[in-house]
Amino acid sequence: MKQLAKYLFPDFCSLPFNSMHDYAFNLHNKNLLAARQYATDHNLPKDHPDIIAKRQGTRSLIIAPRGSAKSTICTLMLPLIDICLRQEAYIVIISATRKQAIARLRAIATQIKHNTQLRELISTKGKINITQDKATELEFNNIRIEAYGAGCEIRGISNGRWRPTHIILDDIEPTDKITKPAFQNQIKNWYNSVIEPLGATYTNITVVGTLIHPRSLLAIIAHRPDYKKIIFSSIIQWSHNTQLWEQWKQILMSEQPDAIEKAHKFYTDNKTQMTQDTKVLWPENETYEQLMIMREINGHKAFDAEKQNTPSVATTQGEPIMTIDKWQKLTYQPQNQTITITQTNTDTDDPNQTTQTINIPLKKLTVNVAIDPSGGRTPDADDAAIIVGAYDHEIPNSPYYILDGTLVRTKYSEQAKIALQYAIQYGATTIGHEQTGQFSLNETLETQWKTITQNIPYNQQPTKPKFTPLTHNIGKTQRATKFAAILASNHIAYNRDIIPEILLQCEAFPNPTIKDDAPDAIINLLELR
Repeated sequence: MKQLAKYLFPDFCSLPFNSMHDYAFNLHNKNLLAARQYATDHNLPKDHPDIIAKRQGTRSLIIAPRGSAKSTICTLMLPLIDICLRQEAYIVIISATRKQAIARLRAIATQIKHNTQLRELISTKGKINITQDKATELEFNNIRIEAYGAGCEIRGISNGRWRPTHIILDDIEPTDKITKPAFQNQIKNWYNSVIEPLGATYTNITVVGTLIHPRSLLAIIAHRPDYKKIIFSSIIQWSHNTQLWEQWKQILMSEQPDAIEKAHKFYTDNKTQMTQDTKVLWPENETYEQLMIMREINGHKAFDAEKQNTPSVATTQGEPIMTIDKWQKLTYQPQNQTITITQTNTDTDDPNQTTQTINIPLKKLTVNVAIDPSGGRTPDADDAAIIVGAYDHEIPNSPYYILDGTLVRTKYSEQAKIALQYAIQYGATTIGHEQTGQFSLNETLETQWKTITQNIPYNQQPTKPKFTPLTHNIGKTQRATKFAAILASNHIAYNRDIIPEILLQCEAFPNPTIKDDAPDAIINLLELR
């Protein structure tokens, strides 16, 4: 399918495809192969109407960042390929406004008119009827495509014997309306009462867009069990070298005339350290540096929604449990193994005595490591979260200090290795790991401990932490509510150098459209206390 796309649309395929493109092509190819298999099994020609009429329609949700070419793939290339291969009978494209929908249809018409490779596969006998006020349709190879704006009444439409065989909804929620509860209810009701009954059992529905608000229609669909969903982010793996990036940020935002040039030079001089282990969705189109510039200039809130698909203004399940704006920030000094916290003194009315700096030796604290393991490595898989936490066991209501952590997609042995390295670095007494059914990391931790320590002299051997399986019979949201008073207060302090994705997940939790592996690991830490 990708090779066909490159042949038909060379102007759009100058860059390598990213994993979101691969996913969309594979999804489409799977439907094509199923159709071909049905034709073979029933001795039918490839364009026989029964191939569509007898199929079971699918429902798919692809959430991808702005600028990732999701519309080019899903609303331009794939419908045109369907026309070439005669895989649909009646395609309906819906966008946020009628004007946007017409623009998408015109893009298809332009390709049919002027793309010589397409003309080889598309019958010259067809019609294009697109006006601003009335008709918005085209028909080639006996396949009809129509375009509509979101919210319009389009009940009972058909093309001969066919109800819509493929409905494509592409960015149907306007940014200026999605924050309003009245619109959220309106678009949800319209989708449920107008769009879903529009087709038949053979109808494929594909929803494509960016998750700009956690109460959006996309967020609701993402929580439904009948949709196959996948969420892509521009930054897949964040840099762990937050100190160098903080220095880079200070240069970039210094308001000097040549700030961008100076920041780029700093980045170039330190590129290896600053980009180690980083991963982005489409590096040929947006580098890690370019994305970080965008994040700082446009603001974290806009970047989180538009590029990461992790909007943090609210949650679909009510108010956040982890109120991180109340959490304190700490600085960890590895050279003397000390935690430094600047606290606000709320017990005095004197404006001249509102803060105090506290230094806490790490050796005074009990340190634990928690693992929320994951075996997935695909783009939509959960991350494995590994978080380091500490508290003062001599103080009953001691604050909990989040010292370090990471989110990775790697094999279980590597997850165990990372946790053990953290345990040695911070002197952890326990590694707690979530156990599901018969699966446990205990054996893997034991094996990795032997590997890590086998060449260390006996008198320099680190103290082996205890490996503790954690089993749960209730969900993480219910488990979190047990610690709600702590999680929503300044009794949590986190390392200001911790990777941003951990904080993003905590801020949004419990939001079913946003990964919650880091919150799960933090809850595990509190349960180890």
